[in-house]
Amino acid sequence: MPQPNDCHVLAMETKNLDILPVKRHKASKKSGGAVDRISNLPDAILHLILSFLQTIDAVKTSVLSKRWRYLWTSLGYLEFDHCYFWSRHIKFWYQREFSEKFTNFVTCVLSFRDGSDIKRFRLSSFNFCNKWVDKWIDVVISHNVRELDLSLCPEGAFLLPHSIGSSKYLTALKLNLFNHVLEIPKTMVFNKLTSLHLVSLRFSNDGLARLLFLGCPVLEILVLQRCVYDNIKVLDIYATKLKTLTIENLELDDAGDDGLRQTVLKVFAPNLLSFRYMGPVARDYILQDPLCIINVYIHLVNGFEKGSLKGLGYLMCKFIGGFYNAEVMKLSMIFLEVCNFLFIVSILH
Repeated sequence: MPQPNDCHVLAMETKNLDILPVKRHKASKKSGGAVDRISNLPDAILHLILSFLQTIDAVKTSVLSKRWRYLWTSLGYLEFDHCYFWSRHIKFWYQREFSEKFTNFVTCVLSFRDGSDIKRFRLSSFNFCNKWVDKWIDVVISHNVRELDLSLCPEGAFLLPHSIGSSKYLTALKLNLFNHVLEIPKTMVFNKLTSLHLVSLRFSNDGLARLLFLGCPVLEILVLQRCVYDNIKVLDIYATKLKTLTIENLELDDAGDDGLRQTVLKVFAPNLLSFRYMGPVARDYILQDPLCIINVYIHLVNGFEKGSLKGLGYLMCKFIGGFYNAEVMKLSMIFLEVCNFLFIVSILH
């Protein structure tokens, strides 16, 4: 396990691996020695500057001078992207070697961390070991992380670490599982979570969705993007504090079905202000009194085959009618064309 007082070694190691080599500039003799005004800035401003860099680049600044040596150990924003790590910095012949280097780097950075809080932690990795991810998440949770952004491609289902549910500071969670199943401990509750963004994950059963949303009592923003709803009869979104809801499933799987067309969308969100729905026609819609709704945007795709025209007009009217209190409603051209088509069919019959 690396020691905190050896953090300079990590930066030198990245330099030896030819990771964006740092160039030292000598002071100009004519000017009598250049003044390093940037290094004289307060830590807060230097941290802001470093926050625009990938963490691996921020670590390298420690070789600039003694002033910069330990700045990165208290960064509020940490970002580890395996694609950036691979394509721009290091060339490996073997995937295993790359995975080991990436894992060691993330582990070292978190081990060298001082006692300051982490505002945002982002991790993107296609090849990882679950035990390491759990350990990394435990560390950032112990540093009172506010925003957690995970893009992972696990082997099989991904069990959300218990430490996430125990956090008293986590307010935003974004999770991308690349069409893998998410599992949640039954006792997990997110008491402080106000923003939840789920991308490309599979809901394997009704209970998972219900458990997840009921476990977010103060949730205000919910985004479901490119998710797959396998064997789900009812997608039950119960969130009394919810203000913004986005469901976006424009990109379907190879079979052209994400399961949403066989699912009943049930929403209970009395404080909902904004609703965006972009995807196939669901089996049914149950919207329970969104009294505060202001903005609605609907873009329906698929589900307009001849075999499904019966009752489709009623279903679409029911869907739109659920937002009778909306101040602004936007409907896509495809949606309007289908409505016009259904109207003509009804006249002909």
